[in-house]
Amino acid sequence: MHILLLPFFIIFVQILTITTKTCKASTLPKFPAILIFGDSSVDTGNYNYINTIFQSNHYPYGINFPGQVPTGRFSDGKLPSDLLANMLGIKESVPRFLNPNLSNYELRTSVCFASAGSGFDDLTTAASGVIPISTQIKLFKNYIVRLKGVVGEEKAFKIIHGSIVSISAGTNDFGFVETNRGCCGTGFVETASLCNINTPPCGNLSHFLFWDSAHPSQAGYQHVAKYLKKTVLPLLLKHHGL
Repeated sequence: MHILLLPFFIIFVQILTITTKTCKASTLPKFPAILIFGDSSVDTGNYNYINTIFQSNHYPYGINFPGQVPTGRFSDGKLPSDLLANMLGIKESVPRFLNPNLSNYELRTSVCFASAGSGFDDLTTAASGVIPISTQIKLFKNYIVRLKGVVGEEKAFKIIHGSIVSISAGTNDFGFVETNRGCCGTGFVETASLCNINTPPCGNLSHFLFWDSAHPSQAGYQHVAKYLKKTVLPLLLKHHGL
């Protein structure tokens, strides 16, 4: 298992060469799935299924997401996990694991266990009702059981050990005109319920590193995804002969 310190993520990658008799290797993604753990920087909407004060399922969140609707992501659009999954040819976006309607296909090809407001210390999340990392790991164990039930133990092993696993780790201020405040409202205090229909977003979103006062914009996340694709993934693929 390889640990890489990156601008937005700690990426844990374990690669297993996957072969098949029915499909040419060139038609398969290099990585079968992305598994996401962490906080609001990568939560694709798990908090919609728990009782928590952290909310972003309202306007203007999601104004750059396909369909221009809020999805539970703390961003104007997609998150870096979504963008990376798309760049790798895995899927358009990463679904939340707690969605009761999660399909078997979605289960096989990337899921998100992250929870907005989460942390490594259970005590810091007790009052807010979010899912700490320790519980996200328990969800991952449940995911393994479900995945085995769908594809069998051998294939589940290949999917899990060939996946990219990421944990949210921080922020980065690279290549933007405005890096000191967010685009929503004043950009200094508006986040979650404070970023709403009464706090309209700025007109030049692509110039802003941050969407609200705490979370990067889709444009910011795109830089992260491009960084991963250009500088990190080629090294991993070369190291493993893929």
